[in-house]
Amino acid sequence: MRVLFVCLAAAACAAAFEIGDRSELCAAVECRAGRECVVRGGVAECHCIQSCPDRFAPVCGSDGRTYDTHCLLHRQACLTGEHIKVVHKGICKKKKTVTPKPAVKNEDPAVCYSSQRDALLTVVRTHWHDTLASEPWHVSGMTYREGLWGRFYSCDSDRDSYLAAHELLNCTSKVPFSARPEQDQELTRALCVDALVDVADTNHDWRLDFEEFTKLFAPGFHPPQKKCSLEGKKYRDGEDVTVDGSHCICAVGSWVCSSPTPTEDDKKKNNFDLLAFNELDYEDEGDYEDDEQFLINEDEDEDYMEDLFEDLLDKMREHRRKKQHHHNHL
Repeated sequence: MRVLFVCLAAAACAAAFEIGDRSELCAAVECRAGRECVVRGGVAECHCIQSCPDRFAPVCGSDGRTYDTHCLLHRQACLTGEHIKVVHKGICKKKKTVTPKPAVKNEDPAVCYSSQRDALLTVVRTHWHDTLASEPWHVSGMTYREGLWGRFYSCDSDRDSYLAAHELLNCTSKVPFSARPEQDQELTRALCVDALVDVADTNHDWRLDFEEFTKLFAPGFHPPQKKCSLEGKKYRDGEDVTVDGSHCICAVGSWVCSSPTPTEDDKKKNNFDLLAFNELDYEDEGDYEDDEQFLINEDEDEDYMEDLFEDLLDKMREHRRKKQHHHNHL
């Protein structure tokens, strides 16, 4: 009984010291709404809050969704990296007016924003910490680095001691992730995993060794915030421009652009040769009464193709000569 009492007392003291240490470290950290202070490896960090109080006080968010509480709204904003504010209290009201269709423009390119990349990194760290004890390779008392090695080894599906982007994507598939309403969920997740690999890939081989992997998931590591440059001007993450008809968005320090929409002039230029060749194709129609005259054997093939090519060139020259004469006459 005395031994049991001593063990319980020791456990209680350890818990008290841990709580006291956490309180002391978190005292200097101020977390925004939807986040809470968590101590990892002796470092206090702001992570997305794990759960909210169980009550119902609905609010309408600027993303058009109704949330049961303010806390859930701010938690969603933290998980997605999207700025969501409270529009009004209560359930979101459906607009009765018909929203006019926006002007026709190029489709927005698929991107992962810096805030989404950083949010995914934070959520992966938290998820891996919370599920560490359930892993088959987990051993009690493992250091943080040993835990990362277990993750690295289990993610390395081809056992080449490197993690490619698709391997990291596969082993983080159970981690919660929410794209913006206008984004494709799985494509955005894949782009954000690519962005995480790019952050830690110091030798630019588009894969992570264990040291690069450890750097990425080390407590306190924050990916650098990069801007995009264009004609001497700096653009923040998420800003967009139009360049030569292409819609471009600045994302994680690089420009991502959609293909330009063809103009009417481009379409007219592309139609020129079609009109010319249609005219050539049927110019000699009626000269042949039997389609079998077009059939040739292998011996005749080479001479036939040369004659056909020369004939086609002559007709093109004549067609262009007539067209130029017509323009000069005008």
